[in-house]
Amino acid sequence: EELIDINLLQGFQDSFSQFCGIAAVITNSEGSCITRPSGFTANCNNVSRTSTDSISKCMIFFIQGAKKSISDNKPFIKKCHEGLYSIVAPILLKEQFIGALVCGQILCTDEEYCSDSIYDYFSG
Repeated sequence: EELIDINLLQGFQDSFSQFCGIAAVITNSEGSCITRPSGFTANCNNVSRTSTDSISKCMIFFIQGAKKSISDNKPFIKKCHEGLYSIVAPILLKEQFIGALVCGQILCTDEEYCSDSIYDYFSG
């Protein structure tokens, strides 16, 4: 938050979400959102994100995903506790984890196909 104007970051995120047709949010290193969610599904906005327990699960998912992404050196793609696929990519500053870009909320029923297809789509 000290590094970039949040309004500029929000505009970038909103444009990215709209262009790609997927949800997006940027978190700090503790998993708390520093931007307003863009393109979140109605279920996440109206159900999941109204429960403190569910929000805590989201934050843990964001942090674990970012750290796994760093250790594997590739985007982290997995189903969240609500059954939607998300992609988590860490934000690093001088090799220090400072936050994450989380996007997705993709509903897919064939887990093996979905994770491979989503990874292929976002990695090249």
